[in-house]
Amino acid sequence: MNIKIDKNNAYDPEPEIIIRCREIDDKVQNILSLLNMQKKKLLGFIEQTEHVIEQGEVLYCESVEGVVFIYTEKQVYRSTYTLNEIENIFSGAGFFRCSKSMVLNINSIKSLKSEFGNRIDALLSSGEHILISRHYVKQFRIVLKEAGSL
Repeated sequence: MNIKIDKNNAYDPEPEIIIRCREIDDKVQNILSLLNMQKKKLLGFIEQTEHVIEQGEVLYCESVEGVVFIYTEKQVYRSTYTLNEIENIFSGAGFFRCSKSMVLNINSIKSLKSEFGNRIDALLSSGEHILISRHYVKQFRIVLKEAGSL
């Protein structure tokens, strides 16, 4: 697969991506899925104000006493989504259920450290530490391999 980038100030400020192929195979389909994921956003609330949150800004989502919160580096938002909905909508974009009460954006992970009891400590780009439950470690390793992270 060849990748070419044509950077030119004369072009429209909105980037354009053209895929040339003989057929739409699995590789092309995966690229299309990733590109479409970039369009998805979450809605979060701070008090009564609704905010649009880019999926790339989300570090993790956590359920606390039945209320789901969306955590970014700068803000915490209350969500109307359930963790299952967030996991299903964004699973192809690197969101992973890391515990019963949390969905983690694996793209926000800076480093990983094995912990006692077959758990993993994930250091996020924000400096926060998130523990990946031992029940989810096996699936987490599979997701990382599929993402090409290992």
